Amino acid sequence: MKFLVTNDSMGGDPAVKLPKKLKVEYTVDGVPKTKLVMESAKLVIDIENGKKLAVTKAVYGNVAEKYTDVTAILAAAVKNNVLTIKVGNRTLGGDPAYNAAKQLQVSYTLDGKPFTASASEEEVVTLPASGIGVLVIVDAKYGSF
Repeated sequence: MKFLVTNDSMGGDPAVKLPKKLKVEYTVDGVPKTKLVMESAKLVIDIENGKKLAVTKAVYGNVAEKYTDVTAILAAAVKNNVLTIKVGNRTLGGDPAYNAAKQLQVSYTLDGKPFTASASEEEVVTLPASGIGVLVIVDAKYGSF
């Protein structure tokens, strides 16, 4: 999250002709943090916690009979070490098993540790499921203090 701290971006001037600052208390994945930013400076909150997500194998279809390898599609969809994709024929390159229920099965690593996940057609899958970059703003104050 990035933005310039100004009276306009903060909704007005709470202390006319005085220098102001923004104090933000927040957590990332439950770890408490605080940022103090002066007026006209940029607030930057980096929510990535350094975990590396890599898709190692992914197949889509009627996995017991007819399926297609979609590893490259999923690997390309990883952004900032997070993968979010709707499981379906359009997003995964076509229909490998006509008139059959389909499923996505994914093998991936997170910081080198192996994991697996699966999702049915039309579900949205997000990897990792939790524990990376969950930002919660606890408190924020803007003014001359």
